[in-house]
Amino acid sequence: MGSEQTLLYDLILLYRSKLALAISYLNEKSMHSKGFQAKSRTGFLDLNGKIPYFFHGKGCTITVDGGISLSIDFDVKGRCDGFTTHILESYLYFNRSLESKFSSINDFAKIQALLKELEKDGFVLSKEYYLLGPMYVLPNDFFADQPLSWVQ
Repeated sequence: MGSEQTLLYDLILLYRSKLALAISYLNEKSMHSKGFQAKSRTGFLDLNGKIPYFFHGKGCTITVDGGISLSIDFDVKGRCDGFTTHILESYLYFNRSLESKFSSINDFAKIQALLKELEKDGFVLSKEYYLLGPMYVLPNDFFADQPLSWVQ
C-alpha cells in the first residue's frame, strides 16, 4: 500500500471509529424515544444537548466528541458501515482539525482515485452504487454477522 493509500485507509478507520460512536448514541436515543426522527428531523441525541443530529435524505449528520461532524448513509435495513467518496470528503471538510494530517488527499478526485486503488488491492469492497459513485465497506464489515446499524 502506498503512502497516500495508507493515509486514506487511516482516514477510513478514523471515520469508522467516530461512526461507531455516533451510531451508539443514535441507538441509545432510539431505545428511549422510539420514532423520534419522525417527530423532529433535527435535535440532540443526548440529554445535555451536546450531540446534535440532522436527518437528510437517506442519512443523518451527527456531531460527536465536541465537534467532529460526520455524514452517515443508511441502507433499507439501517446498515451504515459504508462510505462514499463524498462522505469521506465531507468528513475532512467539516472537521478542519484533520486538515494538516490529510492535506494531500483532501479533494474528491484524489479520494475517488485512491478508493479505486484500495478496492483493486482488496482493502475495501464496493457494495452498491449511488449517484456520486460506489458505496464502499471494509471487508470485515461486509462479512460481519452483525454489521454496524441503526436499530430504529
